[in-house]
Amino acid sequence: FGNVEWKDSGALIAHATDTTKNINFNGAAVDTSNINFTNIKELEANKQMTLVSDFGDNVGTITGTKYKVGSTLQGEGKASLVGEDLIFTTDTTAEKMTVQEQTHNTVMGAEVGMAALSAGNDFVGAATEGLAMAGNTGTDGMATYANMGGGSMNVETGSHVKTHTWNAILALGHKNEKKLSTTEYGAFFEYGTGNYSTFNGDERGDGSTRYTGGGILGKWQKNNGFYVEGSLRAGSIHDDANNVLRDANGNPYSYTTDATYWGAHIGIGREIKLNKTAVLDLYAKYFYNHRGSVSFDAGGHYDLGAVESSVLRVGTRYTVKQNDNINYYGGLAVEHEFCGRASGFADGVAIRGADISGTSVRGEIGATFRPGEKSNVTLDLNLSGFAGKKQGLTGGLSAVFHI
Repeated sequence: FGNVEWKDSGALIAHATDTTKNINFNGAAVDTSNINFTNIKELEANKQMTLVSDFGDNVGTITGTKYKVGSTLQGEGKASLVGEDLIFTTDTTAEKMTVQEQTHNTVMGAEVGMAALSAGNDFVGAATEGLAMAGNTGTDGMATYANMGGGSMNVETGSHVKTHTWNAILALGHKNEKKLSTTEYGAFFEYGTGNYSTFNGDERGDGSTRYTGGGILGKWQKNNGFYVEGSLRAGSIHDDANNVLRDANGNPYSYTTDATYWGAHIGIGREIKLNKTAVLDLYAKYFYNHRGSVSFDAGGHYDLGAVESSVLRVGTRYTVKQNDNINYYGGLAVEHEFCGRASGFADGVAIRGADISGTSVRGEIGATFRPGEKSNVTLDLNLSGFAGKKQGLTGGLSAVFHI
């Protein structure tokens, strides 16, 4: 038996009147190892369903002591011969009715969306920095910034997720220079997309995610190098899961979700001029992102809670000015995720949660350069690597257009 539509009355197979009436079931073996009940959300204790009426007065070996309900719940039960009918009886006491382990894949998928938004943190930060850099501003104080990049990352969630993402940002900013300080502010549009694979024991799922949004940013810096920066962002995020969930026969369930997101970051630091060509930037930055809750149906009803990310990054960057057109830089930072927990319910029963909290080390190298002395474009080529809770590489190419 595989997928079986639950019947409160009648039989799945009425042997006496069915097309199988000429087949002798008497003494036949019965296997319910992969039985999966549909058209029902929950089963009460000791509930019964007739699988085959008029089966016979003898049954062979009966295999199987468990059952599943769609993609969500599982419990203990078995088939037996009652009179001449083959009856399946459930045992759904509180201790024996549980969620299927594969439901954990859904909260792992929710973590992927948060990972994509967290990757966008670096793009927002790069836009804030790029628009504020000396020489990146036009004669009227305006500049346009564009950045696109991607990477591959492994994230531990209690199981683990492998992601491939692309992120992009387009920002327009204005810089006001005063005697003792400068103030930069602007607005940006952001977009990210990617695909992912979830690994939960022997189970693998695949899906894709994308987000679209925008926000504002700003940075204030004193002449002695001390600065404060920040940003606000909001938008929508879409998830498309292809085979994260399966029925007892291995057939996949697909589902899509849409949620809102919002986030903010604030940072402080100081750029210290070591000599005429070298600058050391010491900083601490805090990033917060929030993804809203979602609900969907895929072989059962799922309610996934909101996911929050709270990251503190402390680091340094060393920049060397080769000449008026080329700068090289390298940096090292430690970041810690304080939240990053995803949870939910499958047909009202709690799913095993996923957790991406933990510490990672981030290293970066890059170069900024102008194609020519009179060029109104500054390019930035960068590469970042992560170790620890997050493991992987990201890279990108950005351009600042001096208006």
